[in-house]
Amino acid sequence: MIGVLLIIAVFVSLILMVATIKYPAVSLIFLLMAGPLKGILIRQFRFVGVLDPVVLGGVWVMLAMMYNFARTGTRLREVISIPVVIYLLLAALLLLGLVYTTAPKYGFEKSIRFATIALMMFIAPIVLGRSLKDLKLIMYILLFTGVLYAIGMIIAPQAAVFRVTGQSRAAFLEVGPLKTAGMIAMGVIIAFCFAIASHTPARLKTVSIVLLPLMLVGVLTTGSRGPLFGLWLCMLTILIIYRKHVSKIWAVTIIGAGVVAISLIFMKLPYEKRARIGAVVTDKHTFERVLSVRTEMFRWAWENAGSRPILGHGTGAYAVDRNGVDIPDWPHNIILELLYEQGLVGVLLLGLFLWFIF
Repeated sequence: MIGVLLIIAVFVSLILMVATIKYPAVSLIFLLMAGPLKGILIRQFRFVGVLDPVVLGGVWVMLAMMYNFARTGTRLREVISIPVVIYLLLAALLLLGLVYTTAPKYGFEKSIRFATIALMMFIAPIVLGRSLKDLKLIMYILLFTGVLYAIGMIIAPQAAVFRVTGQSRAAFLEVGPLKTAGMIAMGVIIAFCFAIASHTPARLKTVSIVLLPLMLVGVLTTGSRGPLFGLWLCMLTILIIYRKHVSKIWAVTIIGAGVVAISLIFMKLPYEKRARIGAVVTDKHTFERVLSVRTEMFRWAWENAGSRPILGHGTGAYAVDRNGVDIPDWPHNIILELLYEQGLVGVLLLGLFLWFIF
């Protein structure tokens, strides 16, 4: 089984690498699928844990971006914009936060990823999407990735090769349940937009409608509540923002069918996953426990942020200052997280970034 997966992964990777010569945006697949690829390879080749596929995928995207610059004659000033500059300033602030943080290990990991991988995923579509055709390709790549994660997630609980050691909930190889759910949710949102848009070609609309329940099953199978509940908020936002471009009939039909489908799928889930998701809504004690845990985090971050209000306590400091351990932790609220770790300067930069994006 592992040998077959390995051969398929290598064969597909070679095809995709060749495809990047004509379509540089295809390089994004290597970064988006790095976690599952690592999960397949590491069982045969232990050194893969050292040669992180995420880093290798990032390098390949950088090469594709450089090639695209040379091929299209793009100038740097065509890429630089106010949101990009703000992002770079925020990345610099996170790196500066390493000087005075109490969490050198987690802080370094967090700041480096934000300044490299996250920046690359933000700026790559700007560099590689020089035309409407390029942007469509990027959207299809993101949808394709969401579908693959959904299929892998549905297979995962039944196939031993896909299981993650030590995970209480199944995940697609080594990516983790929350990240897996987030990747699938990304595909759900894109498919939803295609399905309800008035001018979507009939064939693409049909494919999107077919893929929606598949990806929703994948999200439910992870047992992750946040991405599932967040999906409904995103869909509501889409309907409000793009209301003039939405087919009312299709929107009502798809949302109605989605509610029915999710209800039926939910009832078929194993008890532990059904209880984890449903208890937040149906069980008063579970809801109060989840709420109290979150509000306690919010309160702690808010009350302690005031001691260093300008530049905060340093990147990743929340983890050590609250729990005493230099491992990833956050208050489950990006604004409070920035307020505590990067102070008012960080919150201001985030606010400006979101303002210009919207």
